[in-house]
Amino acid sequence: MAALRDQRLSDFVVAGASNLPVVPPDRWIVLVDGDRPVSAIAPVTRLDPAGPVPAIIVAPADLDVDAALASEAFAEAADVSAVVLVDAGTVVGVWGGPSLANAVAQGPARGVRGSVLPGTPMSPVIVRSCTFTEGGTICASWSSFPGKPSPMPACPNARHLSAHDFHW
Repeated sequence: MAALRDQRLSDFVVAGASNLPVVPPDRWIVLVDGDRPVSAIAPVTRLDPAGPVPAIIVAPADLDVDAALASEAFAEAADVSAVVLVDAGTVVGVWGGPSLANAVAQGPARGVRGSVLPGTPMSPVIVRSCTFTEGGTICASWSSFPGKPSPMPACPNARHLSAHDFHW
């Protein structure tokens, strides 16, 4: 079975999310908050500082591709910039672009089951920032979910705007 780490991965650098970097023309930038990936910016992409950062899926690098594609997080893959692969808490790869789009469009192979590994498996999660806006200020608090929740939970509200539910 093919693992996520076996896909066509892109070159990347890791940068802190608190000071958005200028994107180099030849690689992705994975934004982290501490050691937690919160977004990935494609090469030659400029961000609107007033807007939210792109959503991502964070998944274990050794996860079977079909298991990943069948997960709840991948049901929301249409609006993510990339899949950020992690191993032991470290970013080890970025899967994005046409290779990811084709795999998502094709979906998991029918009747294929991933191998069973010992321990508690980490399922893919979608990480995105809240788009709630108040007085021209976007909340932009990061949260991770196994899939799109319904109803939406309360937002962590890191910018201390008025209390609100997370805005997808």
